[in-house]
Amino acid sequence: MEGDGSETVSLEALEREQAIHMQVGMEKEDSFYAVALFVAVLLGLWIIKRLHADEFVGHFHDKYVLLTGCDSGFGRETALRLDSLGFNVFATCLTSEGQAKLTNMCSKRLTALHLDVTSSQEIEAAFKFVAQNLPENAGLWGLINNAGIAKVGPIEWQTIEDFKQVADVNLWGLIDVTKVFLPLIKKECGRVINIASIGGRASLPHASAYSISKFGVEAFSDALRRELGPTGVKVSIIEPGFFQTNVTNPDILKEQWQGLWTKLNQSLREEYGENFYQTSVKNMLTGMVDTCASPHLYKVVDSIVHSLTSRYPKSRYVVGWDANLLWIWVSRLPAGVGDALLNLLGEKAEPIVCAGASTKQCEPSRKLNGNHNAVNGFIVDK
Repeated sequence: MEGDGSETVSLEALEREQAIHMQVGMEKEDSFYAVALFVAVLLGLWIIKRLHADEFVGHFHDKYVLLTGCDSGFGRETALRLDSLGFNVFATCLTSEGQAKLTNMCSKRLTALHLDVTSSQEIEAAFKFVAQNLPENAGLWGLINNAGIAKVGPIEWQTIEDFKQVADVNLWGLIDVTKVFLPLIKKECGRVINIASIGGRASLPHASAYSISKFGVEAFSDALRRELGPTGVKVSIIEPGFFQTNVTNPDILKEQWQGLWTKLNQSLREEYGENFYQTSVKNMLTGMVDTCASPHLYKVVDSIVHSLTSRYPKSRYVVGWDANLLWIWVSRLPAGVGDALLNLLGEKAEPIVCAGASTKQCEPSRKLNGNHNAVNGFIVDK
């Protein structure tokens, strides 16, 4: 009898073990099918999107677009393209010279007007002008936020005002314009197209102020797209790499560096040294721009036009060989790998580290004894 009981217990244990194995196997199988289904859905959506990528809206002559920053570069080229396609364009410029050039180059469908995007009063005035010059009950099909500036240089060399000035144009101005004109966009279930930068994905050394502002544009655009999705308004982000515009003009950039160097206090000048200044300008700045900056602005314009005219515009357009082959990967790679990749782009120009301090004070702390404390990873004498 005892043997029968023991055998029964063993059989029950075996059955339980088999049941557990079967359950685990079924769970693994279910997980596999769930992943496969998820991948299939993503693939199906991608195929559908590709099939409809070339479907475009029509009746351009009935559509009105507001475009900022049209004095030069992407803004002016986009204004010219939209005018040639038959759109009715309100092109804003910062200078009267920019206004005059556009007016002379375009048809009567384009209206050039002055706008400083850092001025809320001017934005309100532009809104009133546009609203008064739209057909009755019409709104804006597109708002293209292109106005932007750049300042370059090491973080230590720049003042907080330098950072604020860039953000005032590139970020706060863009947000202000968008909020003011959004009612006209919603009226047409139109498009908001924000010109960011690949610098809004990968923050490059000596372009911190610019990258900060463009990271902000990315965040604002993502939030706007998700909030306005139910309204039918579509939001796209254009992310150009290096192109030959005023933002990458070597003469302007050199002048900025020289201005910062001239204003630098004596202590920082000695710390960084003349060699850092000269080498940085030559190799890290001009060299990178000369190597990467494309003269083919039409590639960015093509992306803007697609986002404005496609029935199914992309959320993001990464434009330029450097953006697609280099910068986008810098943003996705582990930080250490991305940093190493950036260091390979040009000759290093290192400032003096811990100027005025002893070697011992600058060594990373591995061991503490009674004579030293650790502060932020460095050995400091008591």
